[in-house]
Amino acid sequence: MEFKSVRTFRAFIGCVFCFALLGAAHAQVPDLLNAFEATGRNLGLGSGIGATSSNPASAINNPAGLGYANKAAFSVTMRNMPETTSKLSRNFVSPDISTTGKSGNYSITQVGLIRPMRGNSAIGLNYSVAGYIRDFASGTGLIDGGTILNNFQEDMRLKTDLFTLSWGQASRDYTKSYGVGVIFANHGTRNRQQYALFDNNGTPGDTGDDTFISNVFLNNSGTQSGIGVVAGIQFNPNADFSYGVSLRSPITLSGGGEVADYYKRVPGKASFAAAKRIQTARRAEDFVLIGGQVDWFFGGKRSTLVDRDGSQLGFGFGAEYNYRFRGAFVPIRMGYRNVAKGGDGFGSFNAFTFGLGYNPDQQNFGIDLDFSSNSRGGTDMALMLSYRFK
Repeated sequence: MEFKSVRTFRAFIGCVFCFALLGAAHAQVPDLLNAFEATGRNLGLGSGIGATSSNPASAINNPAGLGYANKAAFSVTMRNMPETTSKLSRNFVSPDISTTGKSGNYSITQVGLIRPMRGNSAIGLNYSVAGYIRDFASGTGLIDGGTILNNFQEDMRLKTDLFTLSWGQASRDYTKSYGVGVIFANHGTRNRQQYALFDNNGTPGDTGDDTFISNVFLNNSGTQSGIGVVAGIQFNPNADFSYGVSLRSPITLSGGGEVADYYKRVPGKASFAAAKRIQTARRAEDFVLIGGQVDWFFGGKRSTLVDRDGSQLGFGFGAEYNYRFRGAFVPIRMGYRNVAKGGDGFGSFNAFTFGLGYNPDQQNFGIDLDFSSNSRGGTDMALMLSYRFK
């Protein structure tokens, strides 16, 4: 290959290192691109009851839960959008990485509505943030052979929003239910990089008297979209036990322009969950709810920025003590969640979770405040408000 000018050569070298860095600089970033928990109460329970619940978020978590709704209901969740900061050192192709987490800014992550219909059925409309990653990476003096990369900075943001319209139908005795829904996915990608390339004049490891090659700037962003489906079943053999199975299809993304090759397909999700209610012995009105859920993400596709060629496994469980206090239930909950990495370039996620709520008898509203203490640092917090119409 021949280059007609030094400028052309520098541009070529800059592009080569841009793409070398795209998939190499985030090996410790917790992988929540498929497994972001958008709702409040489920966050506090370690994401252990999503597929066995009956609430507005059931439209995406398991449409079968809509069949058990006997009143119109609305919910909205505001929570933080977690961020990470990564420090790179040594080599720019396979750097040593130190990553720490922080809470980030707050945003609406879930809004949903259930409307019951005749014959033990209901429809649900829900918006949820299903995936989110935000990382700020930096490093200088990154060496590979005779080339040095200085003043590297990158801002990477990936966010997947799902808009779902679902329908659920319960049996006449409410012991089982099934549901289906259609999903519109909207995915946004932003990747900004800048750094300076130097040639250390044939003396690898020596950072003195280097020859400047090029300043490199990369600023790519875009939005992609796609359509998918979700379906599920729930079984309630008695009033105190429930289990559910839900399946969400992979969603192929289109559009995106300059980021079209960064992320090509939202993986599908298969969930199995079980929950049991236990009456307490000392206080007749108090009860305990325990639940657990396993999620398997599948059907992803290898891409430039996000490798989703394999599967990803996640699980969570939690317990909630519902304490009777002056005409209201005060739920106190805790749990644990683990999500394995979904592909090369990211890390696993695990967290202890906890929270509490307030559900008065004579009012139709409920409040839940929940937290997640993450292994990478930072604390997630979600505030969920719900309302059941008369």
